[in-house]
Amino acid sequence: MAPDILGAAGWNSLQATIIFLWVLLPATITFGGSLLLGQAILPSLVSTGHLSPGWLRLQMPLGVVSLVAGAAAVFLLIQVLRALPALLEFYPRFWQ
Repeated sequence: MAPDILGAAGWNSLQATIIFLWVLLPATITFGGSLLLGQAILPSLVSTGHLSPGWLRLQMPLGVVSLVAGAAAVFLLIQVLRALPALLEFYPRFWQ
């Protein structure tokens, strides 16, 4: 099945969706990385003695970074899902 012709508004919607998808990737990587580092890796390294206990002061800033990146990822995912009807207008049967 061939897709329908896309007008200017459709191209703008498609461009915004692609931008949101590209920004979603680093937001999720930042969320996961900072959460893993702050809640798993740093406490483990401190408890085994590989790092001094002063390194645990980084847990709070890493938690804030993960909170902000997680909120940004949720926002971006919602924006992508909101643009899905415009994509369905362009290519109505892309699931088949």
